[in-house]
Formats: sequence, structure tokens, C-alpha cells
Amino acid sequence: YINGEPISGMVELEEGITNIPARTFNNSKGLIAVSLPSTLATIGESAFVGCDSLIEVQNHSALPISVGSSDYGLVAYYAQNVYDDNAGASKLDTSVPGYVFYADQDVVYLVDYTGEPTVVTLPADYQGRGYTIRDYTFIGRSDITSLDISSNASFGGYFALYDLIGLESLHLPYVGMTAADAEKLNPPAFYLGYLFGSTLDDCNEVVVPETLKTIVIKGGTTIPASAFAKCANVETITLPDEVKNIGYGVFEYCTSLKSFHVPQHVLSIGPRALTGCSSLESITAAPGATVDNAYTAAGNCLIIKGAVLFACKNSVIPTDGSVTSISLGAFYDCTELTSIVIPASVTVINESAFVGCTNLTSVTFENPTGWSAGSTALTEDLSDAAIAATCLKETYSTSKWTRTA
Repeated sequence: YINGEPISGMVELEEGITNIPARTFNNSKGLIAVSLPSTLATIGESAFVGCDSLIEVQNHSALPISVGSSDYGLVAYYAQNVYDDNAGASKLDTSVPGYVFYADQDVVYLVDYTGEPTVVTLPADYQGRGYTIRDYTFIGRSDITSLDISSNASFGGYFALYDLIGLESLHLPYVGMTAADAEKLNPPAFYLGYLFGSTLDDCNEVVVPETLKTIVIKGGTTIPASAFAKCANVETITLPDEVKNIGYGVFEYCTSLKSFHVPQHVLSIGPRALTGCSSLESITAAPGATVDNAYTAAGNCLIIKGAVLFACKNSVIPTDGSVTSISLGAFYDCTELTSIVIPASVTVINESAFVGCTNLTSVTFENPTGWSAGSTALTEDLSDAAIAATCLKETYSTSKWTRTA
């Protein structure tokens, strides 16, 4: 900051300046390049401290500044390129309208967005090469409402999307820091909040913008555990057709999520994937990838091998005999569920299936006799819908229910 104003982009200091006072550019996260005048003689202590994005220094002065040096106010501490009047050249490229790239033979970085549009589709590539979005690339751009990221892009750190506090729609190329992560069965831990400025696990509810409503994932075969958990304002998440593995708790407590669709190639969905999605209205599924592990949807229930795996407030369990059990936590914390019919074909209701269904007042058992909760034979009148509801959500909520013929 200078005179209270944040400094970003590329800064050329005027000839005649002889000294840069201590901490002049302190914490200027958006500063990507600086040109030092020939008249410069001294740089105060920590003049450039916290300038994490300062990737290039043009040095016209006589000061012996080198890449990575902690001398001269840290001006080149974060830099990858320092050049002067006698050797070297700039590696920054502004030829792509609205963007600043840094490119050398080993890496390509997107370091700044300078365009006016607030609905942004990033370049597909840089001269045929993939690129990495550097931290703080979008600093100061809280006006951006939509961002579509190329499949040839990767993320350079935990602040790649920092400051996009007005973002409403985000198109991700995959879920993870790199495309390789998204193809691993057990990828490194990843939370959406990592891209918005947090290094902490379970950070989504803290740093993901409250304005973000729509997420489209364009590629990758794996969605890692808890990646979008507690993104409380997101209403729509679209998964890619090629996704195979959906991790534990991926959308847990996305309390505004309206719908969930399982693409055709999904092989596994982890426990608690939809737990606490209290606004969920619709669950659908494409035909399963294999006969032995096919997910189907009916009545807004996600079903696998005769078991209701996940459900929502609008779920109606099929009564055609296809469902024989209700899985562990299938309706867990479905706070807007008010009534449900348990078909006669159901003989097992697993533990905690209806825990947290606080507004469930009516449970109709098509066959109310012969039920046990754990080792306890139930004597309550389960033909009474209100009594049955209390038993399922409270009295015996953590027990496994079974019915004998």
C-alpha cells in the first residue's frame, strides 16, 4: 500500500528516486513486477515484504540484486527473473488481451487478469502450453461474477482464486490442485476453500464466497472426500460424465443444494456424501457403469443393490419390491422430511437412517409387524404413523431395525 492504496500489477519507479523506504510495498499481494530506476541507491528494510506475487524485477540501478536474495528489502526474494540493462529480458507477456502471463522454458504462469469483463472464460492454453494460475492472480477483482477455468490450467497454491468474493458461478476443470490429482483413486486432500485462501481442512464454510451458487466440474474421474462439504450457499453442482469415484462426505451439509445427479460411469460413492443437504429436492442417476455396481434412482432415492443409499425431503421409496433395505444414515439430518412410507419389501433399516429428521411426523409401515431394534422386539404400535415416526427418529434411532417374516 502507498498512501492507503493497494499496489498491484507492474510498477515502474521514476528516475530520480534514490531510496525506497522500509516497508513501502508491505504485503502488496498483487504486485507482479517492479522496475527499479538507475538513480536508486538504497532500499529500506522489508520494503517488499509479503509481496508474494512479485515474480520479476527489472534492475536499472547499480545494486547487485539477484533472484531469491533476502537483501535490498526483499525486492527479489519471491522473484523468478531479475534482469538489467546488460543481461536478460522480461519473461512477462501481455499479448493476450486482458491477461499477463509469465513464461520461460520450464513453466508458464497466469499472473494477472486485467480485463474488464466480469464474466470470464480463461484462455484455453498459452501458445499451445498448459499454465498454472498463480496465487493472487485475481486480487482486487471482487467484481467478477463468473469464472470458467481451462482444462489446461492448474492451481499454483492456496490463493489462486483469492478475493473473488462476488463469484456466483465457477467452472472447474477438475477437482484438485492439478489434473493428475483428479485421476487418482486416493488423491491428496482437497477442499474448495484451498483455492480461496485457506490451508486448513474443513475450511469451505469460512472462505468460499457466500455468493457462489453454481459449480460445474468439467473433468476428472475422482471427487475427493469432503471437497465441497459445507458450501452452504451452493445450489447446483454438476459432475462430469467421466467421474468414477465420489468420496466420503463430498457434499455434506451443502444445505442449499437443490439436486444431485449421478453420472453413468460412477463406480463408488462414499458414506455421508449427501448428509445434511436439507434443501435437496431431486436425486437422479444415469444408467450404472456395471451390472454389479449400478446406481439407480427412483422416487428421488439413490439405490444400489436394493438398498436406499441416499434420500431427500421429496423421497418416495419404491413400493414395487425392488427395495429391501435402507442404508446407514440414508435420511440423516434430512430436516425437511415430514412423512415417509416404508414398503412391505423392506426388512432392514440400518443404524441412524432417520437421525436428525426433526420434522418427520408420519411414518407409514406397509407391514408394521415383526420389527426389532437391535435385540429388542418392538412392542410399540407401528401401525400408528406418529408413533412409528418417534420410534425411527428418536427412541430407536441408532439401532439397526430388522423384520422377521
